[in-house]
Amino acid sequence: MTLIHVCCAPDLLSTVLKREFPEAVFYFYNPNIFPESEYEKRLEAFKTVCHRLNLNYMEGRYDPEEFSAFFERYFDEEEGGARCGKCMEMRLKNAALTSGKIHAKSFTSTLLASPRKSIDTINEIGMEISNVYGTEYTGGNFRTGRKEIKPYLEDIYVQNYCGCEASLVKSRRDREERERMDFELLSGKFRNLVHLWKYRGRLIRIEEIPIRDESSLKEFLAVLKPSGLLVKKGSELYGRNWLKAGKYNCRILGESDIYGESGQKN
Repeated sequence: MTLIHVCCAPDLLSTVLKREFPEAVFYFYNPNIFPESEYEKRLEAFKTVCHRLNLNYMEGRYDPEEFSAFFERYFDEEEGGARCGKCMEMRLKNAALTSGKIHAKSFTSTLLASPRKSIDTINEIGMEISNVYGTEYTGGNFRTGRKEIKPYLEDIYVQNYCGCEASLVKSRRDREERERMDFELLSGKFRNLVHLWKYRGRLIRIEEIPIRDESSLKEFLAVLKPSGLLVKKGSELYGRNWLKAGKYNCRILGESDIYGESGQKN
C-alpha cells in the first residue's frame, strides 16, 4: 500500500490519471493553507474527487498557527525559495511518519504533478526523508496535460495561489500589477472602449464591443479578460466554446444557453 500525500484536487487528478496505484490511501495534509476558509474549499474539492473516483482517503491535522509560528521567518522569501522547500519537507516528513502508522509500504506526493514545483527538488527531499525514517519513497513525474484533467474539473474548486499567506499576498500583488498594466493597454490601444473595463472578470455581450474583425477582437479580449463572451444564435462565434486570445482563452457562451429562448435566465 502507498500513502499519497495530496496538496490539491487538480494535482490529485493529474496523479491518478498519469500513474496507477493499485493500493493507495490519499492523504490530505496541508497546514500551510491560509486562510481556513480556503482550506475548507480545497478539502471539499479533494473529498469530492475521492468520492467520484472511489479513492480511499484520510485527512491530516490542520494546525495553521503551528505552521505560521515556524514559517514566519521565511515570509519574505521568494516563491520557490527556502520557504517552499521547508514547506514541502514538512508535509513529506508528515506523510512518511503517517505511512508508518498505517503500515503503508511507501509514500509519495501529488506535489510531483504540480507545474509550479521542481520535481527534482521534491524527489531529493523525499529520498532524504526516506533515508531518515526508513520508509520507501516513490518518486517520479505525475504531471499530465491540462486538457486531460479539464473534463474532471467542471464543478471542482481550483485554487489560484499556492496556499500559504505569503503566496496569497504575492498572488494579490501580481493580480493588481496585471490589472494596472492591462488598464494602461486598454487606455492606450482601445481608449474609446475604456468604459467596458467594468466587464473585467465578468460576462460581456459581444454587442457591447464595437469590433467586428476577429483579430482585433482577440487583442481586445486579451486585455479586458472578461469571464466569458455572450453571443447570439446565428453569430459567427456561436457554437464555439473558446476563443484563444494570445495567452488568454475567452469562454464563449450562447445567450440562449444562459437566458433560454424566452430571454429569462436559466
